Amino acid sequence: MVQVRLTPMPEEQSSFGHPMKDTFNLKPITVSMVADTGCQSSVIPLGTANSLGVQAQDLIPVKLVMRGAIKEDLGIMGAIVLSVATST
Repeated sequence: MVQVRLTPMPEEQSSFGHPMKDTFNLKPITVSMVADTGCQSSVIPLGTANSLGVQAQDLIPVKLVMRGAIKEDLGIMGAIVLSVATST
């Protein structure tokens, strides 16, 4: 596990044509994540997104099915644009 700082990037998300409705409550948080150099996407629970100040209506709609290590559907609800940086 590695400690990372997640920071919402509303301006960059707007460039995808899906601006966040309310940016007042956005804030960075530090969480533990599994470092996987082979992954194509990082997945976070909706509760973690909510802790960032992101609401369900802020998610960029996606048509994506992701499966976990045991082939279970991860239930992807949408995407958000974040900066992910290791804590020092």
